[in-house]
Amino acid sequence: MRYFKVLLLGFMAGLMIAFGGLTNVTLISKDLAIVGNLLFVLGLLGICFFSFYLYTGKIGYVFSKKPMYLLDLLLMYIGNFLGSISVGYLIRCTSLFSSLEASIETIVSSKVNIQGNNIYSLLILSVLCGILVFLSVELYKRDIHPLFKVVGIFLFISCFVICGFEHCIANMFYFALANSYLLSPVGSFLNLLIVTLGNSLGAIIIYFVFYLIDYKKKNN
Repeated sequence: MRYFKVLLLGFMAGLMIAFGGLTNVTLISKDLAIVGNLLFVLGLLGICFFSFYLYTGKIGYVFSKKPMYLLDLLLMYIGNFLGSISVGYLIRCTSLFSSLEASIETIVSSKVNIQGNNIYSLLILSVLCGILVFLSVELYKRDIHPLFKVVGIFLFISCFVICGFEHCIANMFYFALANSYLLSPVGSFLNLLIVTLGNSLGAIIIYFVFYLIDYKKKNN
C-alpha cells in the first residue's frame, strides 16, 4: 500500500508539472511567451502545497536516506511519467490541441534533435535546472513566512523556464503533447535519459553544498 501511495503521489506531481507546461505552451501560442514562462511555476507550487512527489525535488536527498529510498525514487519517477504524459495525450484529443500544435512542435524539435555537439549543452542546462528545483524545494521546507516561500519558488522556477533550462518531467509532457514518443522515439528517450541525469546531478551537487555549509557551522 505504501508503494502505491508513492506511485500515486508521483502521478499527481506529474499532472501538476503538465498543467504548468500546458499553461506555458498555451500562452506561447498566443504570443505571450514571457507570461507563460512565469506561470509555469504553478506546477511546482501545487506540488509543494499538496506534498506530491516530484522526482527532481526528491533526488537531491538520496544520500541522506535509507537504500529503500531508491525504490521510492523509481516509483515516483514512473508516476511522474504517467501523470505528465496523461495530460499530454488527453489534450491531443481536444479542440485545444489545434491551437497548440505549431508551438509545441517548435519547442520539441530542438529537444529531440540530439547530436554529439549538443549533448554537453543539454547536460549542463539540465544540471542548472536541477539546482534551481532543489533550491525551490529546500526553500519551501525552511521555517519562513509562506509569502517568502511562494516568491522564492516563483523566482527560481521562472528563472529556469525563461533561461531554457531542461527539466525531465516537463519534457515528458511536451513529448506526449507532440506525440514525439512515436514520431521521434530515439531522440525523445535519449533526451529524457540525459536530462534526468543532469537534473539528478544538479540536485545532488547542491545538496552536498548545503551539507558542507551546515557541517562547518556545527564544527565552528
